[in-house]
Amino acid sequence: MAIDATRAGSAVGSDPAALPRGGASPAMRWAAWALIWVGSVLVGGSGVIHYHLWASLGYNNIPTIGPLFLFQAVASWVIAVITSLFRKWWLAGLEAVFSFATAAGLLWSVEVGLFGWQDSLSAPFAGMALSVELAGGVVLSLATSILVAPRLKGALKARRNQQLANRAA
Repeated sequence: MAIDATRAGSAVGSDPAALPRGGASPAMRWAAWALIWVGSVLVGGSGVIHYHLWASLGYNNIPTIGPLFLFQAVASWVIAVITSLFRKWWLAGLEAVFSFATAAGLLWSVEVGLFGWQDSLSAPFAGMALSVELAGGVVLSLATSILVAPRLKGALKARRNQQLANRAA
């Protein structure tokens, strides 16, 4: 007799890529949510740094880079608030990617230049921004891993059980 995984509360039978319900224990979920909050604060802090550089230190006068600094500030605040409110693993993952991408943009502008602008890690707040962005990305990646790992384990187990049931049928 074949096991119908869709009736067992899992979408594995209909879509092998779907993650089953369940996941981390309540204590691990609380830890992940705390990490999401900390990571969101760090991403929001990166936005504060970018806004300060844009509004007070003349970055608003740099063509292309100026508007990107303002965009980064607003986008970081929006994604930080949304992720903090909804606490979904995929939002935390998206926020981690955003944080790492912002750090990569800074490093690219230091090493290669970006839109005709060469930055320096000795520029005001550059080191702080890089530290905050990398820390935010690491913390949010950890939170995402805590939330996703048990689901992946469950999905692999359900898939293995489905394959065994199909062989027996």
